[in-house]
Amino acid sequence: MDSTETLVRLGLSPGVTFLYVSRMEPENHPLEVRQALRALETPFHLALIGDAPYAHGYIAQVRDTGRPPHRHSRPIYGEGYRELGSHCFALMHATEVGGLNRRSGMAWSDTP
Repeated sequence: MDSTETLVRLGLSPGVTFLYVSRMEPENHPLEVRQALRALETPFHLALIGDAPYAHGYIAQVRDTGRPPHRHSRPIYGEGYRELGSHCFALMHATEVGGLNRRSGMAWSDTP
């Protein structure tokens, strides 16, 4: 995918972003992902994409990064979602329950 509109809007660069997409709740571990990447000296960015309308306090903790390369966004769907996936360095998956939706991988490939 050539478009970078969503990346630009979030202040991200192609190829240097760890992408985490999930509902922002404790069993999905977005806080631990953010803390782990914050502890590293790396040029990579972290994009935390998702929300949970009932977890305002927890989400505030997740978003309190104190580090500019970390970006947060409410859910992104459609072309923006495919754009993030196609330009990320790696997708991070840290959930305890559920699993990676098969369509997530399909969204970033040319395979039907």
